[in-house]
Amino acid sequence: MKILAGSLLVLAVIARSYFSPSLFMTEFREVLFEKGPGHLTAYIDFEKLKTNTKAAISANIGQIAQPSNPFFRMGAAIGNQMFGSIIDTGTTPEVVKVILTSKGKNQEKPEGMFAYDFQYVDFNKVRVNFDDDTVITLERTGYSSWMIVAIEKTG
Repeated sequence: MKILAGSLLVLAVIARSYFSPSLFMTEFREVLFEKGPGHLTAYIDFEKLKTNTKAAISANIGQIAQPSNPFFRMGAAIGNQMFGSIIDTGTTPEVVKVILTSKGKNQEKPEGMFAYDFQYVDFNKVRVNFDDDTVITLERTGYSSWMIVAIEKTG
């Protein structure tokens, strides 16, 4: 009997760990649409979000620029500095709320339950399809707690 109870407990712990990103996203979406932007700070690691956004922009600048152009390095350096400064000052709970709740002219809370399409990158990192054109990256901060560390708009 003890072995059965122990096995069930282990299975419950594994299931809770595996489904915790979906539980996190359900709670996050509720806070996003029902509460003010200040409540988002408990769900987002803004320093990592800034770092990851800067890295994504730098990678995009590198892909679209022409390295054979003699002004490439100078332009890329200026662009990275400019975007870095904008990201540092513009990555706030208010801006994140606008980015995640804006859907063109329709900015209302979507109705119904949400089944999140999430993909484990590794044990401590998950990519979640938030909506049709937004992917959110979560990092584990505890056994079943998560923080948003990257937001990627694909559309």
